[in-house]
Amino acid sequence: MGGSKVTSDVHKQHPFAAAKTQTKKDGHHTLPGRVFDHPSKGEKTMTIGAEDRVAIADLIYAYAWHFDRNEPEDLAALFTTDAVIDYGPNFTTIVGREAIVPAIEPGLRTLFSATSHNISNVRLHADGDDAAAGTSYVYAWHAYHSGAPDGHMWGQYAYRFRRTEEGWRIAELVLKVMGLQDFHRADMHPVERRP
Repeated sequence: MGGSKVTSDVHKQHPFAAAKTQTKKDGHHTLPGRVFDHPSKGEKTMTIGAEDRVAIADLIYAYAWHFDRNEPEDLAALFTTDAVIDYGPNFTTIVGREAIVPAIEPGLRTLFSATSHNISNVRLHADGDDAAAGTSYVYAWHAYHSGAPDGHMWGQYAYRFRRTEEGWRIAELVLKVMGLQDFHRADMHPVERRP
């Protein structure tokens, strides 16, 4: 599961590989690479009810479902209108729901012939009134139109969620990576780990 280098010139020229990250400030934190830590032992936290937990987990699973089905419009609808998505240092940070489809649709259409995003280890906690934060693990398999070897990524998504009139929506998503194999990008935010 060690990091492997980009092996295809097609990958290097694609917007997913060539875009540069823009660091954004929103008053509470700076992107990229924001860590959404779970509360420490002894810290008082608000709880999330079972119904809300199920709704938020379904939102996470729907993200993977729509990505793998090449449905960028349905995927974008899962986010708040002012959402922020940070896929790593070599991908421009996506700001706003309206920016999601133009940012991800080219890769879904021209780079990937198939993908499978497998979500597990979902952890959630309240983060204020009508807000939550959390993480999940992700294993993602990517097949490429170019015929390059299948790409594998082991990582985590860090999230912030907000309850809206439409229901729970993703307000922020950051991808952090533990390992890559034949993946189309090599420079990713790392998952923090004690030495």
